[in-house]
Amino acid sequence: MRTARVATARAERVRCGARWRCAATGLVLVALATACVTPAEFRKLERRVIDMERQSGGGDESGRLAELGAQVDALQLSVDEMQGRLEVTEHRVQEALEEARSARSEANRAAAPPKAGGEAAQGGEEVVESAEVLAYRAAYGEWRAGDSEACIDRFTEFLQTYPSSEYADDATYWLADCYF
Repeated sequence: MRTARVATARAERVRCGARWRCAATGLVLVALATACVTPAEFRKLERRVIDMERQSGGGDESGRLAELGAQVDALQLSVDEMQGRLEVTEHRVQEALEEARSARSEANRAAAPPKAGGEAAQGGEEVVESAEVLAYRAAYGEWRAGDSEACIDRFTEFLQTYPSSEYADDATYWLADCYF
């Protein structure tokens, strides 16, 4: 449908350009035939006709219009394709985000940090928690509270202070989750 309109518009422009050139040539011939035009006026008229033809493109306008129309059509196809890709990507991102949220909720419920101080040991003795466990628990508490910046700071500090801790792998995981 669009190409038919472009072709019709092109044909109309070509006809108009041809009519205009015929009219301009006719005026020049009439002026010459009446012999009331001096050679200087004739050159002046001739220059005006040439200038007008240059401004109108000399009939090449229809070819340029066709080329521009084809470029517009190609760009529209490209835009449509990109929109489709964007929609697919947005859908995948949304699915991944929902999956990450559900995994975080499950991890939040399942993987609790070590129990609070005062926990009874096997012999009924109370175990005093180390600074390592307290630092890990504080960082994990920030994660549970949803404070990403504090979580990042605490887990980073924990990993720098206790790089070989038994909780180092867990801390690295939670740190990555905070960044996510």
